[in-house]
Amino acid sequence: PLHLHEPQGGEAQPAALENASGIFIEGARVPAVFHQPLPPGGNLMQQVCSTLNRYRAAVPLVLRVVLGGLFVWHGIDKFDVGIDMIKGMFTAWGVPAPGFSAPVTAVVEIVAGAALVVGLGTRLAAMLLSTLMVGALIYVKQDLGIISSQPMPGAELDLAMLAGLITLVVTGPGSWSVDDRIGLEPSEVAAPREPALAGR
Repeated sequence: PLHLHEPQGGEAQPAALENASGIFIEGARVPAVFHQPLPPGGNLMQQVCSTLNRYRAAVPLVLRVVLGGLFVWHGIDKFDVGIDMIKGMFTAWGVPAPGFSAPVTAVVEIVAGAALVVGLGTRLAAMLLSTLMVGALIYVKQDLGIISSQPMPGAELDLAMLAGLITLVVTGPGSWSVDDRIGLEPSEVAAPREPALAGR
């Protein structure tokens, strides 16, 4: 900790600044509150945040499993109800090339969804699924708005899933993933810390 020897008042005037080693730095100008020590252990919010930070690595895993599982489920469901029915729905919605896009959409949902779950090629899989979600927003949900119940739910779920996918594209799969284990993700290098005071 640093100790500031200064007169009473607002901002500290140029004075002697003492660090933990007992070395004084003459002429240092720092805020008057600089010398006020933090309470032992920090405040309650800091303690809560510190505890939650221990589980930060699990956040991408939760996103991957939930989103990937939902997409796999939707893809399998398309084959269960029949691709011909999906093709007819795509035709009614104005989706280009419904005979091709219907089965491709189902396959991408299954394959890319499974890739998300295990964390293999996560960023690419999330990009592909994001493209499907943008297509759904444009061709299926555009006239329904954000909140709707008839004839189908609005775009709120699609937007939430798209936000989760974009998060995975930007942040990556996390350390609990195949990508991280086999070296597909770049290693994170901690940035060097700047010295607290130039003269220290």
